[in-house]
Amino acid sequence: MKRLCLLILALALLALAQDAKPNYSGAWELDIAKSDFANMPPPRGLTYNIDHQEPKLKLTVVFLNAQGADTSEKNLTTDGQENTNAGEARVEKSRTHWEASDLVTEAQSEAGRSKVERTERWHLSGGGKTLENEMTLHVSDGDHALHLVFHKK
Repeated sequence: MKRLCLLILALALLALAQDAKPNYSGAWELDIAKSDFANMPPPRGLTYNIDHQEPKLKLTVVFLNAQGADTSEKNLTTDGQENTNAGEARVEKSRTHWEASDLVTEAQSEAGRSKVERTERWHLSGGGKTLENEMTLHVSDGDHALHLVFHKK
């Protein structure tokens, strides 16, 4: 009987561990050499600063290009509810949800006549020290599949 109780307890703990969602909080720096930008030019740098307090996730993106740094901020929820975030000239509507331990965001944005559809799948690897972002962009000139690799600072 004692072994049966221990077995049930072990199975319950295993089920809880499988249901645990990873936390993406931290400062993440793009590894340009390990990333694939498809046919798009790579940025000079890209950093994600993430504050993840399940189900809320605040993402601050710092994008470095030839003109300098461009910073944007998004507030998301991981429960599948629609989120709206506005940038300088663009409004984005998105839904973020869990698929196992991956975080998936489906977003649509418009700026004038320009529409962008984006799907991102985030996954942690390397013991939580690497964030991989599989991103698909659908824009007027076609589809682009990117694989971005970030390392925790």
